[in-house]
Amino acid sequence: MTTAMAGAVPLEHEASLSGERVVCTFCGTRINPATVERAAVPSNVRAFSREIFHVWRCPTCRSLHCLETVDLPRYYANYPIVRTLTPYTRITFDNLLGRLTKHGFNSKSTLLDYGCGWGVFLRFLQDSGYVNAVGYDPYSGVDALRNSRCLKPRAFDYIVLQDVIEHVEDPRAVFAELNEYLKPGGCILVGTPTADPISLTHYKKHWTQLHLPYHLHIYTRAAIRALGIEAGWTPAEIFDRPYYDTKTFGLNAWAVNKYQSFTDGTLDALFEPVPVETLRRSLRYLLMARFGYWFKRNTGEISILFRKQP
Repeated sequence: MTTAMAGAVPLEHEASLSGERVVCTFCGTRINPATVERAAVPSNVRAFSREIFHVWRCPTCRSLHCLETVDLPRYYANYPIVRTLTPYTRITFDNLLGRLTKHGFNSKSTLLDYGCGWGVFLRFLQDSGYVNAVGYDPYSGVDALRNSRCLKPRAFDYIVLQDVIEHVEDPRAVFAELNEYLKPGGCILVGTPTADPISLTHYKKHWTQLHLPYHLHIYTRAAIRALGIEAGWTPAEIFDRPYYDTKTFGLNAWAVNKYQSFTDGTLDALFEPVPVETLRRSLRYLLMARFGYWFKRNTGEISILFRKQP
C-alpha cells in the first residue's frame, strides 16, 4: 500500500511487456529460474486472481523478484486503492505524518508525495494546514496528478516514497531521480515491505506483501538501507511498523489481515464492508482489533527516513 495504498511506476521505469526477470536488480546476480528458491503465487487483486506468477529469491542478497514481466498499465487499470479521505484513513495518515514532523516537517515545508495514488494523503495534508505539498503518480485516476511539471530540481524539503520502490524496475534510477528533486539537507521517507520475513514455502501468510505482479522486486532491509546510502543519503530513523499499525481499535496489522480473510483475502477485500454482525461473532477479530498493536505482527514492512547531505 502507498500513501494511498498503491505504488506508482514512472513510465520510463516500467518493465518490458514480455520475457522474464533473471537478474537481481540489487546485487546483479543472474539466475536460472529452475534452480533457485521460488514459488507459484496467484495475484492478490481479484480481477487477476486466476493468474499465476512466480517469485524467486536471489541466492546472494536474499531479495525477491517477480519472474514474469507484464503489461503493467493493464494490471493497474481499476486497481483497488483508497480514493476518499475517511475517519479511518485520517488516523493512519496522522501516524504517517508523525514520522515526518518528528524530523522537522512543518506547515512551511515543501513536500512531494511520489507515487501518490489518488492523492488522498495530499488532501489530508492540505486539510491539516500543510499546503506546500504536491503529488505525482503516472497511474493516478486524477488527471492533475499525472502531470510531471511539479517535478523540479531541488524543490522539496521532504519526499514521501510510500509503497513505491517495490513497484519500480530500477531502484537506483528512481533514487537518483528523487535525489535531484530533494533539497540539500532534505529528508526522504521510504516505506516498503521487505523480503527478510517472507517465506516462499508458506507464501499465503505473505500474500499481501508479495502482491504479484505489481511488486516487481522486494528487497531486504539491508538492501533498502544500502540503496539509500549509495544515493548519498544518511539513515536518520527506521520505523519497524507499517504506518497503518495504530493503537486505534481495528486499525492495526493483525486486524487488517483478519479483516481481509472474512472474504477472499484479496486486496479488494480491504475496501469492502464486512457485516458488523460477522465482525462481532469473530472472537479472534475482536481480540486482534483491540490488542493487535501490542502483539506486534512481523509484516516485514518498514520505513526508513533518510537525510540528504547539506
